[in-house]
Amino acid sequence: ALRCPPGETPVDVLSGGERRRVALCRLLLQRPDILLLDEPTNDLDVNTLRALEAALDAFAGCALVISHDRWFLDRV
Repeated sequence: ALRCPPGETPVDVLSGGERRRVALCRLLLQRPDILLLDEPTNDLDVNTLRALEAALDAFAGCALVISHDRWFLDRV
């Protein structure tokens, strides 16, 4: 699961990884038809990275992913 900080936490006090998780959660909850992800693995810890991989594997729409992380690209 993409663990997000408590909902009342101000975004300006979050770390880069926490901000990225919040943005990914928000995006996935909108259930889009298309995902355009530019370097989505930046600032993510291993557990969040695995959750993102699982979310992309389950995603029924089209995903365009731009990344230098070849291992991640091979997995999704």
